[in-house]
Amino acid sequence: MPKSLCSEEKVAIELTRDIVLRIKEGASFKRAFVEAIRTKRLAPTERASRLAYKVAAEMLKSYKKLELLGEVMRSSMSSRPLIELFMLYVGKRQEELHAKLKSLGLQPEILFLIMKGNALRDTDLARHLSIKYSLPLWFTRRMLELLGNEAIKLFEAFLITPRWLRVNTLKISVENAIRRLERLEVVVVQDEEFYELLRVERGELWRVLKSDLTRKGLIFLQDRASVAAVHALDPRPGEVVADLCAAPGMKTTLIGQLMENKGRLIAVDISARRLNSLLRSIRRAGLSNVTVVRGDSRKHLLKEVDKAIVDAPCTSTGAIAQDPSLRLRLEDVDIVRYVRIQEMLLRSSIMMSPIVIYSVCSLLPEEGERLVDYLISSHGVKAEKPAIKGSRGYRGYTCSDHVVRLFPHLHKCQGFLIAKLVA
Repeated sequence: MPKSLCSEEKVAIELTRDIVLRIKEGASFKRAFVEAIRTKRLAPTERASRLAYKVAAEMLKSYKKLELLGEVMRSSMSSRPLIELFMLYVGKRQEELHAKLKSLGLQPEILFLIMKGNALRDTDLARHLSIKYSLPLWFTRRMLELLGNEAIKLFEAFLITPRWLRVNTLKISVENAIRRLERLEVVVVQDEEFYELLRVERGELWRVLKSDLTRKGLIFLQDRASVAAVHALDPRPGEVVADLCAAPGMKTTLIGQLMENKGRLIAVDISARRLNSLLRSIRRAGLSNVTVVRGDSRKHLLKEVDKAIVDAPCTSTGAIAQDPSLRLRLEDVDIVRYVRIQEMLLRSSIMMSPIVIYSVCSLLPEEGERLVDYLISSHGVKAEKPAIKGSRGYRGYTCSDHVVRLFPHLHKCQGFLIAKLVA
């Protein structure tokens, strides 16, 4: 006899439904998850929360297939029967899955044909890849234009989320951090380029999040591309450095770490809510050289700054693996709006500092090479290649050989454009 769902699994179904509905209203995956578990008064490390997180993330990776399945079931993606069905499918609970399909009047072959992609063949490659990888059609077309068939490797990489930890060397050595992670049954490998960065090979991240390593600011979760942008800035002890889009503070705290808590670090952000997160990160990191400013970096705010970094708001097309809600939210993204904000931020930043690192979590040249070219031609700045490893920019731009692109399928991190602008 197939097992019935336990109480935690029933709670996870309700949480998953809540997460999906919030994302459909525009929330990011993290925000939707946090708000959903808060309504149930659950901690993120509880089993029901972790199960809902996994199921919701996997559903979003397959949402276009699930829409097709929903048509067969005459049910929406956020319906309880479809979520329960998918939970059994992800958990590989075959006996219960077949029983559930039978109760819904469905043949098992229908589910497996749809989920394996065998029922999705389309002569239009972009449309076929859009359904297979649950990505917006405009995005698959654009990536095929830019990368050719290599785009398929990129889409495959979106199905895997690399896990990175950054050691706060102001508080603990890398060697000691690795030993303490091993006690939590988390196996890591030190990055070859960035000494403070560790790639998680095996183990549960929730153990790290629940431990003193995180609570006391000894370790931060930070993607490799974000770390690379800070190393491109090359902040040094004694300098005056500005982080002009600072919240939630991962780059800020690494800048302070590389400055050895010496000199002056100015962290600016426009959002009062996000500044609270920034302040918490600074306190956990043990930094004492940071001045936090609430302000709009699109306006000329600062003077006598040696270096600045602008990690601008963007489409986040490079973060699809990390935030699966983007598979839905990118359907109606306003690229022009983001480019306007980025342009204003950069025009202002080059008036504040002679050296500006522009980093953007986007795979689109509109937010990268094209914008850098505009600044070179209209504002007299130069693009110098950042001193970090990566790929060259997309072909056909003045700055192509002078910027660095990081790709999920090549560099095991978020997709980033990193440029060094020099007045």
